[in-house]
Amino acid sequence: MRAGRGPGLRATDPPYPRCVASARRRAFPLRPGTTFADFFADACLTPHASQITGVVCGVRVEDVDDPLMQKIRYLDKLVDELARGKAIEKVLRA
Repeated sequence: MRAGRGPGLRATDPPYPRCVASARRRAFPLRPGTTFADFFADACLTPHASQITGVVCGVRVEDVDDPLMQKIRYLDKLVDELARGKAIEKVLRA
């Protein structure tokens, strides 16, 4: 199975600038120097996160072995689905 790691993406990398800006607009506290590992360690995922399936950047999210990278792919998939206009209830399978 593929690791699901994009080119050059490491757990110690800071989140993308757009993610940081979006989080700040929504009043999520992000400390300077926060890494993906820090961000997801503090995050509360929905209990249904393991039901998220599909392909992001050519990688099936359910096949990603690294738990941190899988959480990153879950977030990517959610953002993609919402950007396509899907209702949050459908995306979260609520």
